[in-house]
Amino acid sequence: MPGTAPPSPAFGAVLAELLYYLALAIPVAIGITVAALAVPESLGGVVARRAHRRRTVGRNP
Repeated sequence: MPGTAPPSPAFGAVLAELLYYLALAIPVAIGITVAALAVPESLGGVVARRAHRRRTVGRNP
């Protein structure tokens, strides 16, 4: 026996839910990216090694 389909959600409700999940996902993605780029040079962090090289270029030890 076929049932009736639920009503379509309003555009505002869909937009509000989209913004809610984006507001959660974007800071998490930024945090994961920063954490991955901030790996110390001793643990093989490429960004740390490059930054260290740039800081020491031109200095006399």
